[in-house]
Amino acid sequence: MAEAWLPLLALRRVQRAAGHKSIVLIGGGTGLIGDPSGKAGERQLNPQAQVVAWAEGLKTQVKVFLGFDHAVLADGDEWLSTPQVIPSLRDVGKHFPLGAMVAKESVRSRMMGSDEGMSFTEFSHQVLQAL
Repeated sequence: MAEAWLPLLALRRVQRAAGHKSIVLIGGGTGLIGDPSGKAGERQLNPQAQVVAWAEGLKTQVKVFLGFDHAVLADGDEWLSTPQVIPSLRDVGKHFPLGAMVAKESVRSRMMGSDEGMSFTEFSHQVLQAL
């Protein structure tokens, strides 16, 4: 758990020591899909209300730790919940070669080593992070 706070500690230090503005991104949008990394099987899709509650809890914790007088807190759900599919695929998706995506160990092991494989939902996680 402590390793989860290390990036926030670094942001806090940069804020205080150098006066920089920190940007914190909460993965409320990609949380609806789930990161396939390190998973042997398909990730359970959690209800949107649960993911929103988790994101709100993270926001509360981060606000206390960093203070947002010199920081920006963004939630990926704000722009991922209403994307325009065709423009997104044209502008972002074309920069994701399938060979490179499949070559990732986390993807390859799921696709090749499991009877279940990997759903398109989890496979699209990388593209959604880029939006």
